[in-house]
Amino acid sequence: MTIAPDGHTAALVTSSGAIIVDLRNGRIGVPMASPYGATADVAIGLDSAVLATAGSGGVLLWDIASGRRVGVALPVAGSTAVSFDGTGLNLVTGSDDGEVMVWELDPDRWVETACELAGRTLDREEWQRYLGDRPYDPACR
Repeated sequence: MTIAPDGHTAALVTSSGAIIVDLRNGRIGVPMASPYGATADVAIGLDSAVLATAGSGGVLLWDIASGRRVGVALPVAGSTAVSFDGTGLNLVTGSDDGEVMVWELDPDRWVETACELAGRTLDREEWQRYLGDRPYDPACR
């Protein structure tokens, strides 16, 4: 279980995902059912708008207000721990094998990070794979 920074929301692990509880009135939100089964850990972002769930199939991000998944699962096999860093811009995950990863969550930084990792301008195929539907703007700065 975790409590959001705003103090108004709690996220609880369930056998099939997570649920959100409004601590002001006790109302239970829409269940967030993981397609991967049991969830091991939950974390709420600093803005209290995003939930991260960790389980054997990877890490999922959820919009708390709608209960809908955001994007695709982060590929962290056997993930047992998840937490947002102090800036709220990164998600830290831990897996059964001891691997710890930091995930950049700010889409405005993805282009810069992809260019840094590639060491060159991304071609159209790479752009689509890593940056999705963002307009193609290959200039690395």
